[in-house]
Amino acid sequence: MKPELSVIICTFNNSSFLKGCLSCFVEQTLDFESCYELLVIDNNSTDDTKDIVDKFLQSERIPNLKYIFEPQPGLTNARLAGVKHASCNWIAFIDDDVRVQTDWIQSAITFGQSHPKAGAVSGRIRLRYLEPPSTAALMCESALCKVDYGTEEFHFQSEEPAIRLAGAAILFQKKALEESGWLEKRYLTDRTGKSLSSGGDTEMIMRVKNAGWEIWYTPTLQAEHLIPPHRTTVPYLCRLHRGLARTSAQLRAISLGGKVPFSFQLGHLFKDLSFTTRRILAWIFHDLIKGQSTDGKRFIQIHEGLGRIESCITFLLAPIKFSE
Repeated sequence: MKPELSVIICTFNNSSFLKGCLSCFVEQTLDFESCYELLVIDNNSTDDTKDIVDKFLQSERIPNLKYIFEPQPGLTNARLAGVKHASCNWIAFIDDDVRVQTDWIQSAITFGQSHPKAGAVSGRIRLRYLEPPSTAALMCESALCKVDYGTEEFHFQSEEPAIRLAGAAILFQKKALEESGWLEKRYLTDRTGKSLSSGGDTEMIMRVKNAGWEIWYTPTLQAEHLIPPHRTTVPYLCRLHRGLARTSAQLRAISLGGKVPFSFQLGHLFKDLSFTTRRILAWIFHDLIKGQSTDGKRFIQIHEGLGRIESCITFLLAPIKFSE
């Protein structure tokens, strides 16, 4: 039986989490074990990532498991390597710190068979904190890849300006990625090493949507994103939000297919300057002088605002050159 789904796990120096992720695929409940392939893309790791994968290969507990080494650093390069080696039209990107439910593969294949116009699909992603979360983390769960639109399946309408999904566990049709042009040219770089730069997931989704494909949410695809303690600290969340915001202007342009007037981005720059200035003043006069604690919320908002400002200035000075 030819596989119907290519699962791609991109990993970099995260072998302890990778082992748990791979174990989830040992436990999958499937009609046919050969219905999917699993590609582990080792993005130039220096830990024991290869040894971990080799043990699973030797055990033969995961059908069609393959190890692929990608020396070029960066999540985008790893994903491109995965797509290049994928043999199926449906592709799933799963982060190494994600744990999918035992019916995830079967649900993904069933969804793909019944939704031929779907180009990108996200399921419900819950957060599993490895230690009790900080108040700041609970305020920032969407940035930590929580996705929950309820118990009903739906697709985003074309007029909706913002689609908030997460690349931690997401499905794409390979044909949709091809028609979007993403395989030939990317406008954004995604995470590289320990950098918290971001936007690659959203670019893929937006370009698939612009190519005329549907973007779906289905609660049948359930997964958990593991959150270690250091990701719940205010300094980390500040870096995370700033990294996410640094591509906001570029993503606006991508969502509009490149048809963005100069005045439109300039207007956003003034809004972001105003937002950030107000948050800085509130932090000084309320948090510092009056001692009113907001558990880091305003400090995180300041960093997000700074990221937005950086993004606007970068775009205004060097706008994206879109392909015709």
